[in-house]
Amino acid sequence: MPDTGLNEPIEMPPGFEELSPQDRMLIKAYRNDPMMLQTYNAIQITKLHNKQKDCRIECDTRIESLEDSRKKTKWWLGGAGAVILCLKAIIIAKWAKIFG
Repeated sequence: MPDTGLNEPIEMPPGFEELSPQDRMLIKAYRNDPMMLQTYNAIQITKLHNKQKDCRIECDTRIESLEDSRKKTKWWLGGAGAVILCLKAIIIAKWAKIFG
């Protein structure tokens, strides 16, 4: 006679309830099939690596953007300083001619 009783409840790992419904369903469906659980874990790890790579690319572009803005700021401030120094030199030269 086949066993028709309920299966014993399996304790799920911490954080199981925070997973998406699809992930919870897959884990419950494949809990007795180690090969499918390994495949699921491999897919999740691949997703995590892709997400990390995207973050790294985004951070690199932000850093490049900051470096470009700093270079532009240095050029603008250097140019403004050069113009101010030229004006000071002209004023001092005119002032020196008057009193010289």
